[in-house]
Order: sequence, then C-alpha cells, then structure tokens
Amino acid sequence: MFTRKSALEIRDQLGWSPAVATLGARQIGKTMLAQQIVAEFPSAL
Repeated sequence: MFTRKSALEIRDQLGWSPAVATLGARQIGKTMLAQQIVAEFPSAL
C-alpha cells in the first residue's frame, strides 16, 4: 500500500483538532482514506 499526501495531512490535522472534513469529487477514495485512518485510531469512534 502507498502513503497518500492527504493521509499525512489528515493525521497532522487530527493532532490538534478532533474532527477533519474530507471533501472532493466522487469516487476518488474519500471513504477508503477515512476507513484506513480510523483503523489506526480504534478509540476514535
């Protein structure tokens, strides 16, 4: 698996904010990205 630049930015933002929005066009992987990040932080949900 590869590391996305947006994933790094989201992790950085989560360091100082409890919520981060992902916006973008349809079918570009927003949900998959969110699922990958949530898997790293199981206590987040």
